[in-house]
Amino acid sequence: EEFNRVYGGLSRVWFFHHGLRCAVCGAEPEMAHLGNEGLGRKSHHTLTVPLCSTHHTMGPDSLHTLGPKRFEKHHDVRLRLIARRAQEAFEGPAGQAMVALAKEDGSFEWWFRRMLA
Repeated sequence: EEFNRVYGGLSRVWFFHHGLRCAVCGAEPEMAHLGNEGLGRKSHHTLTVPLCSTHHTMGPDSLHTLGPKRFEKHHDVRLRLIARRAQEAFEGPAGQAMVALAKEDGSFEWWFRRMLA
């Protein structure tokens, strides 16, 4: 249940990695959560943005290094708008078709087996 709250389920995780790119540089993304809900709990999955590892946590101009307000100003982005658009893309017909096709051709299952290995 917590996984679904935080990540939105396996289909959404797959879509984030295959259907979206880093909002700053276009590289392969991770799911970057915007804040937390206290007591170490990550924010709801609708408050996630696609950022590569450099722009999420590792770079000197990353979200974790700068914090949300400075990150937005530095990269000229609006994180909550990006989160909303990512959710709309996943829920939309193209996003759902992409996930359905991956499940049908076996690449969805293959990717998760590889990630869990």
